[in-house]
Amino acid sequence: MDAERCEFLAGNTPIEVVPAISDEKAIHLISGDIGPFEAGVPCRIPIWTAILMKRKHHCKLIAPKWMDVDELKKILAAETESHGLAQLPVEHFFEISHMLVRDATDDIFEVEAVKSLTSAARATLEACKQMGILVRNKHDSTPI
Repeated sequence: MDAERCEFLAGNTPIEVVPAISDEKAIHLISGDIGPFEAGVPCRIPIWTAILMKRKHHCKLIAPKWMDVDELKKILAAETESHGLAQLPVEHFFEISHMLVRDATDDIFEVEAVKSLTSAARATLEACKQMGILVRNKHDSTPI
C-alpha cells in the first residue's frame, strides 16, 4: 500500500481538539456525525477534520500522549531492543505522526525532537526489516 493511501486511512483516527468556534449544527457524514462544537470545550474528531479546521484557525489540536518526547524515546528504545517488533501505541503511528508534525507544528511541544524521534523509530524499523530479510536469505535458499 502506498504512503498516500496509508495517510488517507490514518486520517480517520480520532484526535482531541479545542474548537475556537461554536457551531450548534453537527456535520452529517456517511461515517458519522461530527460536532456540534462549543468554543473552548475539547472534543474528539477525525484527524482529517481537525487538520481542515486547524488550517482555518478554527481549532487547536491536542497532541496525543504518545507524541510526548519521553514517550517517543521509550518507543524508540523498544523498537531498537525488539529489532523492529515492538508494539506501537496506535495503528498508523508513522502516518499520524507525519500529518501532525506537518500540519500542526505549533500545537506540538518540542516538534523538532518529535520529528527526529519518529524518524529514528521508522529508520530502526526499516533497518530491522532489512536485516530480517538478509538473515532469512542467509539461512533459507528459497528466493524472496
